[in-house]
Amino acid sequence: MYITRRLSEYRRNPSELTQPPPEGPSSGVLVIHDQHSQIQSTCCFGSCEVVECNHSGLPLTQNLKLAVLFNSGGDDSTNDPIVFIPVLDKPLSSNCYYAIRRRGKYSGEASTSAKEEDIVSCCLCLTQVPEAKPKQLDPYDIYQQFEIHQKKPSSRYYHATSVAPDGVPPWFLKKKEWTVSYSRSQEFELRDDAKGLNKELRGKLPDLGESVVVGKWYVPFIFVKERDAKDQIKRSVYHSMTLEQRWEEVFSYENDKSENGDVVVDVEVEDEVVKLGGQEITRGVNENGFVWFGVGDRKIGLRSVVVERMKWEEERFGWRSKGEQERAMVVKRLEENPKDGSFWKSYHCYVLIESFVLKRMDESLVLTYEFRHADKLKSKWSELVGTTSVVVGKWYVPFILVKEGDAKNQIKTSTYYRMTLKQRWEEVYSCSYNEEASEVVVDVEVETEVAKLGGEVTNLRDKRADGFVWFSVLRDERQDMKIGLGSVVVERIKWEEERFGWLNKGDEVRSRIKRSERFEGGSSQWKSYKCYVLVESFELKRTDGSLVLTYEFTHVDKLKSKWV
Repeated sequence: MYITRRLSEYRRNPSELTQPPPEGPSSGVLVIHDQHSQIQSTCCFGSCEVVECNHSGLPLTQNLKLAVLFNSGGDDSTNDPIVFIPVLDKPLSSNCYYAIRRRGKYSGEASTSAKEEDIVSCCLCLTQVPEAKPKQLDPYDIYQQFEIHQKKPSSRYYHATSVAPDGVPPWFLKKKEWTVSYSRSQEFELRDDAKGLNKELRGKLPDLGESVVVGKWYVPFIFVKERDAKDQIKRSVYHSMTLEQRWEEVFSYENDKSENGDVVVDVEVEDEVVKLGGQEITRGVNENGFVWFGVGDRKIGLRSVVVERMKWEEERFGWRSKGEQERAMVVKRLEENPKDGSFWKSYHCYVLIESFVLKRMDESLVLTYEFRHADKLKSKWSELVGTTSVVVGKWYVPFILVKEGDAKNQIKTSTYYRMTLKQRWEEVYSCSYNEEASEVVVDVEVETEVAKLGGEVTNLRDKRADGFVWFSVLRDERQDMKIGLGSVVVERIKWEEERFGWLNKGDEVRSRIKRSERFEGGSSQWKSYKCYVLVESFELKRTDGSLVLTYEFTHVDKLKSKWV
């Protein structure tokens, strides 16, 4: 995995060339030939033809089409298009490169040194070492690594030797005084935007619902296998690799019984998941230095060094592999209710996922490699709408304004009654996401005035007699429960509600809520929509705290929406 640096930076600070590649094993630096370098070009009808220029000095650049030229002035002149990729884990000052053929029969394969021991005799009693054929790159094969030398620091002439002590480079590299020509091409358009890992951003962790890029690298095609090497080098010489963070829900619990206790999380999750074209696939198979992943007839190979580097990156951030035999891990914990004993509606547990996303230069997705960090969890509690209420007023009502049985017994039971005014939001409408609908239409009928005795809705409301308004609930065929409130108390209650916007419709106690809602959440997609109406409740209790009556008023002019 390679980061990028500009050539002009190294020209200003040559000592930087001696620094080893950053961030651990299987690392390298791709050098970007930037705007300060001289390139001549001509353009016609929006298409640019670039005039080839001679590359002068080391290090060699990776965002240009390079070719090794040798001009002897005779038939021995050669032109070999090559992609020079810096050798992994070595500083640029080593001038060590993989030399990848860019055209011809061996396009996409790595130049290889022959061995001196392979010397053979030829005509006239002469001996020579046969040239080794290019083959698939092995990044740690020293016979496929070449050190480039300049005749002088300011010279544009080069020659190469094999990193292997007994290695004999191919003829086009070992010849003295070859030059490097270069030209711009869209297939080599690398940007100086791969700076490796952003440690500070990675440590912050994203908010729920967000996906954050915390690192970027480039991976040359020689480390990725997805088709014939000749076709692959034409389609994408480099691949971008980003490291992204997000939270994924692994456990949820709906509290239908309105309990306010704790939650036990006990769930099994995969510690690593690979997706090919968005489809989850089975574990990779190691073969010839590649780890292969497949869906149906489609296969993608990643160099083992790339997979090992990804896992190294994850392990230093706390991820632990369960090994090849066991990919699942258990998330088990006790979550204590943080709502100070209040009721909650739902609990959700999320695990941090870090994903390496591999794309071609045209931004098409190749592969996603996900790692789940069971040590990094986040919880979310949702309060139970309708049970969480706020007291916004309090009064006392003498027993003479309340009728519930014989007056003599009543004065002994409760001389005064406590009246509180509470507010809460109550759900009146909900729906799930519908691809065919761009907006939500709410059309629902609600009761605007409800009286309850002991939690039960009264069946005879607002029956007046002797200065009292009587409310009753039929218990059985012989007896019903009756409570009388002084008319002045009921009138005061309604006056309080009317001045807050409640509309008194007389005997008509039902009203319609009708509105349309459009999701304004940007490009993200919503899962569900809920509409809530404000309910104000007057609660009448005896001095011992026992509930007598609840008088509720629904404010259809005060609504709240929630998109999930």
